[in-house]
Amino acid sequence: MAEMSPEEKVGQMMVAGFRGTTPSCDIRNLIEEYHIGGVILFSRNVLDPLQVARLTKKLQDIAIKSKPHLPLIVATDQEGGIVARIRKGTSVHPGQMALGATRSDELTYAAGDITGKELRAMGINMNLAPALDVNSNPRNPVVGVRSFSENPTLVSRLGVAMIRGLQKNRVIATAKHFPGHGDTSHDSHETLPVLPHPLERLKQVELRPFRAAIIRGVMAVMVGHLSIPTIDRKHGTPATLSKRIITGLLRRDLRHQGLVTTDCMEMKAITSNFESGEAAVKAVKAGVDLVMVSHTLKRQLESIRATQDALRGGEINQKQIDLSVLRVLKAKAFAEKRYAPTYRIGNVGTRNHLKLIARMAEKSITLTMNRGVLPLKPERKKTILSICFVPSSFARSSTDFPATLRRKTPSHIRIRHFRCDPRPPRKQIMRVRRAASQAELVVAASYDVTHNAVQGKILREIAARLPLVIVSMKEPYDVACVPEASAHVAAYSPAECSVEAAVDVIVGRSRPAGRLPVSIPPLYAIGHGLRHF
Repeated sequence: MAEMSPEEKVGQMMVAGFRGTTPSCDIRNLIEEYHIGGVILFSRNVLDPLQVARLTKKLQDIAIKSKPHLPLIVATDQEGGIVARIRKGTSVHPGQMALGATRSDELTYAAGDITGKELRAMGINMNLAPALDVNSNPRNPVVGVRSFSENPTLVSRLGVAMIRGLQKNRVIATAKHFPGHGDTSHDSHETLPVLPHPLERLKQVELRPFRAAIIRGVMAVMVGHLSIPTIDRKHGTPATLSKRIITGLLRRDLRHQGLVTTDCMEMKAITSNFESGEAAVKAVKAGVDLVMVSHTLKRQLESIRATQDALRGGEINQKQIDLSVLRVLKAKAFAEKRYAPTYRIGNVGTRNHLKLIARMAEKSITLTMNRGVLPLKPERKKTILSICFVPSSFARSSTDFPATLRRKTPSHIRIRHFRCDPRPPRKQIMRVRRAASQAELVVAASYDVTHNAVQGKILREIAARLPLVIVSMKEPYDVACVPEASAHVAAYSPAECSVEAAVDVIVGRSRPAGRLPVSIPPLYAIGHGLRHF
């Protein structure tokens, strides 16, 4: 570090995203000329595991040949469930809330271990997971199934298990979104959420999983774009830019000695209130080690140049920069050991990994309600309408729910399939109504009914006239919007493993084994789950 210039040190604190499945001119320039310390990969950068491995190797080669001749942190969001940037050919576990439904430390550790092995094989050394948010607000628009539970003890236990699995494979685990995004009613991608609770409540709920993760050696913590007025009284200050929250609460009180990274600085909670350069400088002054600017070259350059100017002008202390860069170098040393990334694509999507993933999904499926319609009995129902509200982006990357239901249902049962948008337009609504009028039973793969009023209205109309089985492919809260339903199965994810496991329960091939990791007011308490039909 002593041989690095101030510009190189500032560069090491920057993480940038880019477009394309090969290194773009922009990202090459950021590495060679601005010495950035890390890159972040999104779905836009991904085709398959082999391509990802080739991409990360090319990026590392560029970095090693450029000053200061250091490897990159290569990060991605491979949380599992609904958030996984690399799906094709990989073993995507059913997600954190599904793992919460299993209550299993062993399976959650295995999920982290599998993810860590596969990321390492593709040259990725930092996973922006797990989410340690305690999802205590059923109307939370951004966390939901990305959380293990509404119970802070369960979140702490399973979060630590996943961190152990990831870091066993020398993948930097990232506890997020500090100090906790679980009890907010707004999405920080769109606006600045406010968490109004007093510090004592935060310590008992939101902060407990982060404290547990820090004690057990998590390498990185991601700070969310949240306003916590009980800690930082300055109006409209996101935690990302708050010295009281980062240096005070996270560093001093919770004693986190590892990396602190921002969430993407292009989210509207930041861009609606601050210029990019201004926000980057404030984040660094607050105590952040890695400033993540994921999309726009102009904002990336503004962030780097503004931080360099602030360092030259004395606004940022050189000692603080040195401490941050030292943490970055220690994290790189941990992740790469001898600075030699390994690429073993044979470790990705293996039969053993997929078998374990299927077991996780099987143990997570939760039957909350059954008024005598499950399992589906051939002699009782001859015509079934299957409606799938899962977004088309997931339908392309996961097993198709209607096709799976047809494959696993006796051939003499007539199943009519219908795919809808989660927010269906009028034309789709009319077609669903006509199709339902000709069915004896409806099986609906629902998706976030809480935030899609039209979807809920359609399902209530059907439930008033026909037996309706709801299969929640995201949050299990859907059933509270349609209490008239005849049965409810919580799958927690539209991933292939979850779809297969949910249909097995519906047709009676397996018994439900999961328990709700969240309460569903006013119907069910946390821990509820029928174990028999």
